[in-house]
Amino acid sequence: MANRVLRRCVVTSAVAAAGLLGPAFAGAQASAAPNICVSVNGGSGTQHGTAECSSTGRGSVAIARGDNTSATANGERNRAFATGSNSTATAYDGSRNTVIATNGSTAYTGGGNDNTAIAKNGSIATAQIGNNNTAKANNYSTVLVQEGHNNTVTANNGSQAYSQQGDDNTLSASNSSVAVLDDGDRNTVTADHGSWAYAIADDSTVIADNNSYADVSFQTNSTAIALDNCTASATASNQTVTCP
Repeated sequence: MANRVLRRCVVTSAVAAAGLLGPAFAGAQASAAPNICVSVNGGSGTQHGTAECSSTGRGSVAIARGDNTSATANGERNRAFATGSNSTATAYDGSRNTVIATNGSTAYTGGGNDNTAIAKNGSIATAQIGNNNTAKANNYSTVLVQEGHNNTVTANNGSQAYSQQGDDNTLSASNSSVAVLDDGDRNTVTADHGSWAYAIADDSTVIADNNSYADVSFQTNSTAIALDNCTASATASNQTVTCP
């Protein structure tokens, strides 16, 4: 009998404590709720916490997940995904664009169709005023693609890559480097390990590595390759310049 009385007292005390702490438990559960927002086909969808989202247009999808995240998909079949704190993904105007921002990054597409912008780990990636472009930035890097079509531009590890007014170009910058195309078509521009690569050209190749500088300016079908703390500049068409 003593055991039954003791057990009953323990159970009663636990129930009473739960009742007293009920509001606190509810508050803890509410504060632990995820920051998430989902909008599809222009609908208001689901919104919790500090995440924000909006969509317009048939087939548009915007999903934000994380504290102070924002996802916007305006246009037919555009998709915007923002994850991790302080990320912003915006697909504005155009159709069939995909924008992804993670871990404090910003990704944007606008004024074009079939573009992809992906920014990760504190980076910025933009693809605007063009079609079929890909912009990818990772680890505190910046990428901009504008006024061109069918370009692929990437930057990694504190680098910058910019392409404008050109078609069918490939740019890559890695490890605190800069790759720039100001105008031209069908070029390859690559910079690595603290280097600069620059082009205003058509059908040319520019490669800079290991604290070097390489450029092809106002030329066609030329190559400039600088590989080890040196400078290579092509100053005529159909020319190849290398160093060291």
